[in-house]
Amino acid sequence: MNATALPISVTATEFTRGISDYLSQVQYRGQVIDISRGKKVIARVTPIADQPKGLTAGQVEALLASLPPLSREERESFAVDIAAGRAERASTRDPWED
Repeated sequence: MNATALPISVTATEFTRGISDYLSQVQYRGQVIDISRGKKVIARVTPIADQPKGLTAGQVEALLASLPPLSREERESFAVDIAAGRAERASTRDPWED
């Protein structure tokens, strides 16, 4: 399975013309395929068995690198949100510790 690959995008026409090859990529490589019409993704083909439970570190790194940078205001707001979440989590009672 190709655990580090991000989804590939194809048009509905490309998918129709190469359906056997695309389905082989899904089955044997674990590839995820996004199918679009115009500029809108309308479907996603994913493997059913042996799907990863999350993203690998490499996938997270690639995803973060692909995002646009945050402005100063957005970074400050994000830091405030993180601090609030940490404070809320620290004050939450753990039912397993009773």
